[in-house]
Amino acid sequence: MTSAKPARIIVNIVGLPGSGKSTICAYLQKTQSFELYRPSDALRAYAKANNRPLNRRQDYINCHRAMVAQDPDAMIQPVLHSSADKICIDGLRAPSSTKKLQEIYGAVCIILDCPIEKRFANVQKDPHRSGHRSQATLEQFQADELPDYHNDDPNLPSMDGIVAIADYRVNSNRPLKEVCQEIDKIIAGLQSAS
Repeated sequence: MTSAKPARIIVNIVGLPGSGKSTICAYLQKTQSFELYRPSDALRAYAKANNRPLNRRQDYINCHRAMVAQDPDAMIQPVLHSSADKICIDGLRAPSSTKKLQEIYGAVCIILDCPIEKRFANVQKDPHRSGHRSQATLEQFQADELPDYHNDDPNLPSMDGIVAIADYRVNSNRPLKEVCQEIDKIIAGLQSAS
């Protein structure tokens, strides 16, 4: 007698810069053996291969636009082709790609909410992950992330669009232990449902 393969658990952790996405994804990778996928890595590879600058957020949006013009599923190809049973996505903000993963796999989208002042402080602490934003003032930081709030094209990053389809919202302006406990409860619920 063979047992059925367990359902895939795909979790998209989304939030604005400095909200704790990478920290939560690393936590899931370490404590629950999730495979980690960073859409930003695919974007950076595409930019490098095509000599596209990535100096400000609008550069990322423009690069993303060019990438999905060639292949609308470009940002999720690694997830679509992965055989992993548990995948954690670090910051997929495109509503159409997120919806596709929800429809195919029942993927779950978790928004991390955090006030801008705390996010800004977090970014200042991590120049390696935050790139150009680590040298910005609070006003520059806020202006730089404006392109992420709304895009009419559902293939591009849009926090408005992601918030509308998110399954959970987690307040990440708390001690990390509390945030991780809430994430653990969400994952436990997904595991018991599969």
